[in-house]
Amino acid sequence: NATQNAFYDDPSVLFFSAHDWQAYPGTGDPSLRGDGEGSGLNLNVHLDCGSKD
Repeated sequence: NATQNAFYDDPSVLFFSAHDWQAYPGTGDPSLRGDGEGSGLNLNVHLDCGSKD
């Protein structure tokens, strides 16, 4: 995920992504929360395949 990678350690950006991370291509692991000063500012929320509003 190029956007996630671009801001992974940036403390000025909150990155949020919601999708089925187990589906292709497998990006968006919820355990990836940022690094360094950006720790905790990368949020990947897992939604089960077929989730509805």
